[in-house]
Amino acid sequence: MGHRLRSKIPGHQRKLIQQFGPTQTFTRSAAIQTISRYDPVTKRPNFDAYKDLHIELREKDSLKPEDAFSYLLRRGVFRAGLNLKCPSCQLTFWRSLDDAKTLLDCEYCGQRFNVALQLKGEKWAYRPSGLFGRDDHQEGGVPVALTLQQLHTPLHSDLIFWLPAMLLRPISAAITECETDLVLLHRGQKGRPELLIGECKTNKEITDDDVRNLAKVADALPANRIDVFMLFAKAGQFSPEEIQRCKAADSSARRRTILLSERELEPYFTYEMAKKEFATTGSSYSFEGMVQATRDIFFEPRPVRRA
Repeated sequence: MGHRLRSKIPGHQRKLIQQFGPTQTFTRSAAIQTISRYDPVTKRPNFDAYKDLHIELREKDSLKPEDAFSYLLRRGVFRAGLNLKCPSCQLTFWRSLDDAKTLLDCEYCGQRFNVALQLKGEKWAYRPSGLFGRDDHQEGGVPVALTLQQLHTPLHSDLIFWLPAMLLRPISAAITECETDLVLLHRGQKGRPELLIGECKTNKEITDDDVRNLAKVADALPANRIDVFMLFAKAGQFSPEEIQRCKAADSSARRRTILLSERELEPYFTYEMAKKEFATTGSSYSFEGMVQATRDIFFEPRPVRRA
């Protein structure tokens, strides 16, 4: 089944999705080059770390960048087509493989021309498709999905339900109308219900309003009936200012804040990479454990002592 320490290819495919908008195209060689060279953890070209990753049955022993791209094509993340130049108006437009034919009408001037005369060299051009073709970064859906996957792996046996993209409106509670990217209900280690409310971003900043709004929601829920936790996740890195904002939502009486950066979201085991840098007694098998790990890694960092 491949090794578990690398369950994802960090950022490679997401970089393709984020880099190209719904009207932009890229070649197969450009896609493979992007997948091969981008590693947000090491910042160096390194695909060998993922050669044993199992994403589907394959004849070859090692996973190659072209295998990863082909997998995305089969899954419909990207669509194949042609970039064609109208011989009349000289403007270039894209036509999907399903819609391509020998005689095509120009998308701009309507002039019909013979496509076959332009099929030279590497003509295939790819675009993100479906939800991935949106120009709003899928309304933040990618970091939400990444966060959900990382939470589900260790917590699935006691997970009750989860809901994305919730709009929270006050009836009598002292909260501000706001959106939360993720609401998750979990059965705690002693059977007590635990509620997680989360904000997930790709690279945008975690603002004061983000932290304040979630903190008000957490404060409004009855502490004698349910334990509430707040999660802030980013597919990038937290700035020092963001860390301080999130830390301020905690108090000496109640520690409830969890931070997950790309370093925690990418590996199979949440704190696999972080534990190489920080000494932590926390774990991903409970929200309390993740709160402790957040303190040891972000709020009160405890770097690993080197011999």
